[in-house]
Amino acid sequence: MHIAISALEDELKLSVFRMTGRAYAFLNTDLSAGHSIMQRVAAALGESPNAAAIETAFRSREQAIADSAISEATRQCETFFRNRDKAAVDTLIHRVDSMAEFASPELKSNWQNQLKRMHKRGLLGRIGV
Repeated sequence: MHIAISALEDELKLSVFRMTGRAYAFLNTDLSAGHSIMQRVAAALGESPNAAAIETAFRSREQAIADSAISEATRQCETFFRNRDKAAVDTLIHRVDSMAEFASPELKSNWQNQLKRMHKRGLLGRIGV
């Protein structure tokens, strides 16, 4: 009986490590998918001592990636608008908007302000975004 319980615990640990690896793998391609997977990892770990450490490390990495994407997008926005590159603007706005919820409050606010400035100047409406 003890061996069976130990085997189940080991399987749970391996499953959690695999899921954590999947969550990290999604960070550069789909933050929301990685975030969802990490929420399942946290639920599986429950109140274990490692849960908070794993979740904090992941959230830190998630935020750094989102912050970097928003910083870069903010720099690119004006150039795309000057060049009237509607496809690039559409892609940029959709990609970054989906990442904004994971960014630091400061950079999330910067991105929202950038969108407001573009709208106020008529840039969003003028090119149909």
